[in-house]
Amino acid sequence: MYQLRKIKELNGYRFFQRFKWDESNCKLFAENNIIYGWNGSGKTTLCDFLKALVDQTALSDEIRFSLLFEDTDSHEFKPINKNQLETIPYRICVFHHNYIRDNISAVDHVKHIFSVGKEQTDRIIEVKELKEEVRKQSSRLKSLQNDLSAKKGEFEKFKAEKAKLIKDTVSYNSSYNKNKFYDSFKKLKDKQTLTEEEYKRVLSSVHAEKREPINTIRADFIQSTVEGYVSDILSETPTNKTIDSLKNDYEQSKWLEQGLSLHAQRQSNICLFCGNQISNQRFDQLRAHFNKSYKDLCDRIDNTINLLNNKINEFEISKTSLPDSALFYPELKGEYILLQSNAIEICDKYINAILQIIEILKNKKSDIINLSYLNVFAMCVNELSFDYSVFNKINDIIKKHNEITERFQESIREAQHKIEIHYLSNFSDSIITFEEEIEKREKK
Repeated sequence: MYQLRKIKELNGYRFFQRFKWDESNCKLFAENNIIYGWNGSGKTTLCDFLKALVDQTALSDEIRFSLLFEDTDSHEFKPINKNQLETIPYRICVFHHNYIRDNISAVDHVKHIFSVGKEQTDRIIEVKELKEEVRKQSSRLKSLQNDLSAKKGEFEKFKAEKAKLIKDTVSYNSSYNKNKFYDSFKKLKDKQTLTEEEYKRVLSSVHAEKREPINTIRADFIQSTVEGYVSDILSETPTNKTIDSLKNDYEQSKWLEQGLSLHAQRQSNICLFCGNQISNQRFDQLRAHFNKSYKDLCDRIDNTINLLNNKINEFEISKTSLPDSALFYPELKGEYILLQSNAIEICDKYINAILQIIEILKNKKSDIINLSYLNVFAMCVNELSFDYSVFNKINDIIKKHNEITERFQESIREAQHKIEIHYLSNFSDSIITFEEEIEKREKK
C-alpha cells in the first residue's frame, strides 16, 4: 500500500494553475496533518482535488499533476503522474461538506439515523422515488379497486333484479336468488328464446290449476268403402216380372209385400182388408213381382239405410261428445278450439251427405230398375274426403291434457324452466358484457 507524501505539482485545476511544492518550507505529509488558511485560500479545492483522485471522474485532460507516494512496507518513494495512478495501490478518503452533501442523508422520517456513502444516498433517493411511485400507484390502485368494486356492485344489482323478475314471474320459492340465477346462466349452453305466443302459452301453464282428465272421442266413422257398396246397390236391378202399377209406387209396393207375406203365414186367400177372395192368378202375379232377387235387393237397401242412419247418429254423438274448451289447460285451449270447430263442420257435412245418400237409396227402392241414381250418388260422394285426422288430433290434445294432469307438478317445473331459460337467453349479452368489464378491471 502507498501513502501520499506530497503534491509536487498541480496545474490546470481551478486556481491551482502552476502550483509547485515548496521543498524548503513544506515538510512531507505526516500521518496527521492540519491545513488551515483564509476563506477562499483553496482548502476545499484541495479536498476536491483529492476526492477527484478517488473518483478519477473530474480529472479533465487539461489537468497535470505529479504526486509523491511512499511504499509503507519498503519506505521507498515513487513519483506518480496522472497516467500512472492505476499502477500503485493507494486509498484516499475525503470527508468534507461536499462529501456530506453528496453522501450523508437522513433516513426517511427517522431521527438521528443517517446513511453514509454515495451508493447509499443513491439508494435512499431511489427509495424515496419508489415510495412516491408506490404512493401514486397506491392511489391509482385504489381508484381501480373502487372502479372494480363499483362495476361488481352494478353486476350484483343486475343479477339480483333479474333473479327477482324470474322468481316473481314463474313463482319460484324464496330460495331462488342472484346466485342461483348466475349458476343457471353458467349452465346455459345455447340461447333458447320463446316467441310472444309461446311465452304466453308457457306462462299460462305456470299459473294453471290442476284439471280433471278428459275422455277421448270415437273416431270410427263412415269409411270410403261405402262408396263401392252403395254404387253396387244403385247399379243392380232384380231379375223379376214387375207389375207396372207397383213399379213406381214404393208405398203401395211395400204395403202389398207385407200383405202377401201375412196371407202366406195364415194360409188364407181372403183379403184381410176388404174380405173378398183373392184369386190364385193374383197371388202368382204378386209372388212374381216380389221374387227373391227383388226382395234381397230391397233388404240390402233397407240395411244400408239403417247403417247410414247409425252413422248419422255416430256423427251426432261425436259432435255432442266434443269436450268443452274450458276443460282444457290454457296452453292447449287455443289449438283445441280451432280443431273443435273443424270437427263440427266435418260432422255436419257428413250428416248432410248421408241424408242425401239415404234419400237416393229410398228413391232407388221405389224405382228399383232405374240406374240413373248412380250418377246422383257419385256427385254426392265426391264431396267427401273420408279424412278424419282432425279427430285424431283432438284425441292427441286430450292425451296431452291428461298427461299434464297426471304429471302436473312436473309440467309446471318444465314450464318454469322454459321461461327461466328464455330470460337467461335474453340477459346473456348483458351478463357477458359485465363479465368482460370486470375481467378488464381485475387485470388492471
